[in-house]
Amino acid sequence: MLNPRYLVLVLLVPFTALAQVGSWQTYTSMKDIRAVAVADNGIWAATSGGVFFESFADGSYQRYTNTNGLATIDVTAIFVDAAGNVIVGASSGALNIRKPGADWITVPDIQRSADKPRRGINRFREINGALYIATDFGIVVYDVEKNEFGDTYTRLGELTFQTPVNDIFFRNGEIWAATDAGIAYASLSHPNLQDPNAWNVFTRDDGIQSEKIICIGEVGGEIIVGTDQGLALYDGSQWLAETPLGKYESAIYSMVSTQDALYLVGQWELIKVNPGRGTQGLGDNLFDAFYPSQTFFSDLALDGSELYLASNLGISSYPGGMQNERWVFTSPNGPNSSQFLSMSVDGNGLLWSASGRDGKGFGAYSFDGRTWENYTASSNDIISFNDFVSTAPGPDGSAWFGTWGKGVYRRNADGSVDHFWPRTVPGYPGIPNDTFAITGGIVTDMDDNVYICHAGNGQRMIGRYSPDGTWRWYNDPSVTGNPDLGGIAIDEFDNKWIVVKNGFKRGLLIFNENRTLDDRSDDSWTAVPAGSERPILADNVTSVAVDKFGDVWVGTNVGIRTIFDPTEPERVTRTCFNTRCNIEGQQINCIAIDPVNNKWLGTPNGVIVLSEDGSSIIGQYTTENSPLVDNEVTSITIHPETGVAYIGTNRGLSALSTPYQQPQATFDELFVYPNPFKPKEDERLSIQGLVEESSIKIMSVSGNLVAEIPTPGGNIGFWDGRTSAGDWAPSGVYYIVGYNLDGSEVALTKVAVINQ
Repeated sequence: MLNPRYLVLVLLVPFTALAQVGSWQTYTSMKDIRAVAVADNGIWAATSGGVFFESFADGSYQRYTNTNGLATIDVTAIFVDAAGNVIVGASSGALNIRKPGADWITVPDIQRSADKPRRGINRFREINGALYIATDFGIVVYDVEKNEFGDTYTRLGELTFQTPVNDIFFRNGEIWAATDAGIAYASLSHPNLQDPNAWNVFTRDDGIQSEKIICIGEVGGEIIVGTDQGLALYDGSQWLAETPLGKYESAIYSMVSTQDALYLVGQWELIKVNPGRGTQGLGDNLFDAFYPSQTFFSDLALDGSELYLASNLGISSYPGGMQNERWVFTSPNGPNSSQFLSMSVDGNGLLWSASGRDGKGFGAYSFDGRTWENYTASSNDIISFNDFVSTAPGPDGSAWFGTWGKGVYRRNADGSVDHFWPRTVPGYPGIPNDTFAITGGIVTDMDDNVYICHAGNGQRMIGRYSPDGTWRWYNDPSVTGNPDLGGIAIDEFDNKWIVVKNGFKRGLLIFNENRTLDDRSDDSWTAVPAGSERPILADNVTSVAVDKFGDVWVGTNVGIRTIFDPTEPERVTRTCFNTRCNIEGQQINCIAIDPVNNKWLGTPNGVIVLSEDGSSIIGQYTTENSPLVDNEVTSITIHPETGVAYIGTNRGLSALSTPYQQPQATFDELFVYPNPFKPKEDERLSIQGLVEESSIKIMSVSGNLVAEIPTPGGNIGFWDGRTSAGDWAPSGVYYIVGYNLDGSEVALTKVAVINQ
């Protein structure tokens, strides 16, 4: 029979209620800039993590994502028209417009065009009050003032139907289009530009060195285009290749024409093209070793005599954005990247994240609720490597990080960083010859010992760092080869539950020193093998977590498994495997346990929240029903003090406010807000300061019971302002009474209710 302690949460928080609990926030890196546009009072930037505005007056930033106005964060184009309207386009075809003094509006028509397989927006241009949109299927005309679409041009001369258009240029009453298959141009006065015969075309057959035309402009009366293989110029009768331009350039990404010159950016350089076809490099070259590898420019915009350049490190300007001939890049405060591979919250309440492996990492980053701080090889002398793959809280407010090749780092509460790996710790395991030290999961036990999984070293599989600063290593004598170890969790019996990704012991490995840390003779190792005919009933184990009751939750490639009795690990139960709750077949990427023991599961298809016993799905979040930034969830952690669920992906971090805060140990004082409470205007009354498994009574001043409310089980409960009969509570003063499960602890406060 289901334990009564489970019934409270199962009955209290159905999916519809949980989905309405809190607000969403999106956190991304906005360093990777795709396009820039200048306004009268500042500069706008389109990034892979949304849009930001930088003020000319004070250098302050305003950030916009899918939680405060945008349809999506993967923004590819931005434009400020003559009326001051800001227009944003995305890879999905989503169009957002912000008119002066107004909020963002979403224009979904392009995004919803089912007849167009590719709908990305690449660039905007304006002429005679009409907006021309270069898209992945042609050119779209839009009237911003009237909020209505005009013609769409998908057949440009002899080019293939729906050939992507990358840029548009107007000259002498003509429209020129840079496409993936060449150049098309036509007269703007033609009565029907939807007719393919209205367009003339230039391709590689006409002398252009490449069919992929990225941008287009004019200098000295001559058309000039940027391609993926350099620059080409049309003198009115023939095309002439103009490469090489600078020391390293090939592809040209963007250009701006003025009366006396053309400015363009390639991957590494800003170049000026003068009338007469002379070229001049301006500023430093990003290929220089001074800059991080794979730094590149992507766009530029002109404001008077100042050029603003977009890059994957932020914005710079010429000449103002240079110091000693070096480019200086700026962007809003944020994480160093939008990759959140592994997350944890340390003893001081800081959120930490690791970023990636295989040369694709960006270090580690922390968040205090307001400000991000980044720890990278370029910002910290101790850190020599940016492939951070795991993180866990350590003793004394420290945070520990595993890397893909350089052992582990420890960030101490005072901000200092320590590095542990074969070159600093004798005996530290690595491969081969102890030079490449890969780390899996990290966890801290109740005695402040830090345990580390060493991937790929069968002789020293588990490392333990003790509070006295000594290291010890352990291995399962029965293991052959070099197992790839993943996550690790510790239960109340001091068992270490370790994910094994390969080898004949693929599945779970349980290690216990039996409280004799220095006596290896009584160490125990127990395997719980994976496989369709083995206890776990799945081919692969992906994650492991231990909940508040000591139950072990196991994520697999085909669903969730639970071991309710750690002393009998071979008894593995398929969980959420019935008609009421069925996620069997769903890959589980990660598991997090919140303060009231709900299970948060990250999957390739979003987030699933299970009740504390796993018998019910009480929440499910995807990009389709919520502001979640991506369905491929890589990590989840819940802040115990704030109840915020941080959901990590490779496209950014989503933060959902929940009522699942760590409950008070004992009642002290209840706080209610808003006070006064207007039920017909306010969403709900929040009641904070509860102990575990509290209930709430609403009492009139005369002592009559108005309503009795169960709570989610944590620090916060809610009242919607209605009586037990479902009527609005009359205006007046009410007592709020919180009490624990057995009624031995009680707290009291008052609230004024105004119902008009």
